[in-house]
Amino acid sequence: MILTGLVSLSALALWGRVVVDGRAALHEAQREERAGRLERAIVAYGHAARWWAPLAEHDDAALRRLELHARQAEMARDFELALIAERERRRALLSTRTVFGLRDASTLREANASIARLETLVLARRGEPQAADVQDSARAAAALAASPPGPTPASYRNALAFLCWSAVSVAFVVRVFDGHGRLRRARAVRWGLAWLLATLAWWLSW
Repeated sequence: MILTGLVSLSALALWGRVVVDGRAALHEAQREERAGRLERAIVAYGHAARWWAPLAEHDDAALRRLELHARQAEMARDFELALIAERERRRALLSTRTVFGLRDASTLREANASIARLETLVLARRGEPQAADVQDSARAAAALAASPPGPTPASYRNALAFLCWSAVSVAFVVRVFDGHGRLRRARAVRWGLAWLLATLAWWLSW
């Protein structure tokens, strides 16, 4: 019972931290948008979209706003601003991938196609592009059109760090209490230190 409660509280605390910070970033983006500072609002929406958590809604709301700003900017022929919005959307989708893959591969493909198109439009607006610019743009478009990247070494490190933190959390509860529920102080100090180190390693793996 104690073990289940501690694990549940730890998971709830982590989820709560992500939701609180994500909503704060979303509200900041909305303030910037109301003030007319669209580029700063787009960056803040991208930040909010990167605070992903199960059952949370702020990240999806931020992604929708990024898509809307990209479409509106492109219709207004502000291709640079549209490109910023699509790049933020792409970063958010890539930064929230897990060892199981991407959360929305179809949206990433859509963002990639928009980025390739907008980069071409930006080059065209700047005048006749140099040959090197055309080649760079072609290579970038080919890279964006490729299959979405899978899990990275960083995502594996994060998953491993989380598993270690979970194991140490379970061991802490099991080892520091005796059969009568009394605290074993010496073990509590050792396992408490191990738990702090595991927590630090997990946070640093993000």
